[in-house]
Amino acid sequence: MRASFTWTIAIALAIVVALPLGCGCRQKVADKAIEKVIETQAKKDGKDVDVKMNSADGSMTITSKDGKEKVDMKSDDKSFSIQTKDGTMVAGDAAKLPESFPKDVPVYPGAKPTLVSTMAGNETFTANFDIADTLENVSAYYKKELAANGWKEQQVISQAGDQPMQMLNYTKEERMVMVTVTRDGDKTVLSLMVSKNG
Repeated sequence: MRASFTWTIAIALAIVVALPLGCGCRQKVADKAIEKVIETQAKKDGKDVDVKMNSADGSMTITSKDGKEKVDMKSDDKSFSIQTKDGTMVAGDAAKLPESFPKDVPVYPGAKPTLVSTMAGNETFTANFDIADTLENVSAYYKKELAANGWKEQQVISQAGDQPMQMLNYTKEERMVMVTVTRDGDKTVLSLMVSKNG
């Protein structure tokens, strides 16, 4: 799906979540109106889709008329999720690593997942975490633990100053892992991306 179509969906969903719609009848009318807006915009973007929305439970399904594409979205005040045929993304309190996440990529002890996505049949994983520890400790942990799990260091990039950051790139067989560690106020933010090489 094209970027403009995706942004239209995201904006429409944000509007629905933010609107105090009151009674159920007004809510259904608003849902239908937003469904129509998204379908019309999709048509302009070259997509013929059917949109089903229920702002009462924060859900939306977009299905192409030919049945080849489907997007399921769900939102509440603590989490947001998207599922397509290519993968899933969950952000917020409901974010957790899937069972299929590679066992040879360690997760920092006590790290809290904030966003997890799985794409292309479990070949690409992205996970973001909040950590109550220093950037230096998290980086040192990954240098040690990735090596212990058979990963080979390819590149380390460090940035000091007001926005410190460390980026570690490792490979193993036909896979790569990129570890990015940054500071955000009083917490450390960890991002792990695991994918196939090439």
